[in-house]
Amino acid sequence: MAVSILPLLPVAAQFAKDDEVQLKQDEPLSFNNSTYREGHKGEIFTVLAYRSDTRKLYLLATDSVGKPIALSVADSAVMIKRKDPEVIAAKAFEALRAGKLDQAQRLLEDAGKLEGAQELYTEAAAHIRDLTKAIADYQQGLIQQQREQSEIDRRRKNAAVMDRPNPLNPQDNSNRLRAADARREADEMEQRTKEGLNAAQSQIISELKLFDELAKKELAANNYSVALEITDMLSAISARYLSRNTRFEPSIAEYQRKDLQEKVSLAHDQLAKAKLAISVKKINEARRCIEEGLKSEPGSASLRQL
Repeated sequence: MAVSILPLLPVAAQFAKDDEVQLKQDEPLSFNNSTYREGHKGEIFTVLAYRSDTRKLYLLATDSVGKPIALSVADSAVMIKRKDPEVIAAKAFEALRAGKLDQAQRLLEDAGKLEGAQELYTEAAAHIRDLTKAIADYQQGLIQQQREQSEIDRRRKNAAVMDRPNPLNPQDNSNRLRAADARREADEMEQRTKEGLNAAQSQIISELKLFDELAKKELAANNYSVALEITDMLSAISARYLSRNTRFEPSIAEYQRKDLQEKVSLAHDQLAKAKLAISVKKINEARRCIEEGLKSEPGSASLRQL
């Protein structure tokens, strides 16, 4: 998913850990109350901590050999970079493809709260919560199946031992009746376990279908980047948690994805050119690149924001 350029916020009264800040001017960066090096205008850092009493920020930097170090600077020397919902959402979909559902849900919830965020982020976060539960139920079912299999095997083994005539009374078939009962109970346990797993897989498929509807909605809105992100996630989750004969197939077919990916690549190229033009204040050139990019991906949120 493309990264869009967003403005900087005014100096904040308070900063949060992991905020990104940018130096407004050249400014000394300190370590243990002594100047460590000169910071340069435009440098971007991640906030480690903020002391409101001294109005100092502690920033993540690196020393001369590349090791992390905390440097301090006055809060008046920096601007907070506004968080980009598109960037956060891209990380969320990457986490989804890796099966990190909790992380993906949290990132999409964060993205959905930001200015300019697409509504689908909040909707997708809710779907992930339900998908997480469905997957947890399926995994619990697998654990239960393993636990019960030993009991099923034990009952069938006992049934095999009991299923023989009484040598003292050939007319007595009670052993065989008990053996039949043991086999029936084992079969019923096995069937219940299978039904539970099938139900859990069906629930996973139901949640994937809801995601698939989101992908189709974004495709219809010409937001190809997001449609492809969701579709790739569907394929990854399906391969990870569903058996081969129940594998979920996204509505956007493979041949369509190749065509859409070409359009997205063209749009991303124009986005990069537009950013470069903005950096050297060639605004008309940037506008031309944005217009060209929107021809390839008319619904691109990143291009529209830029």
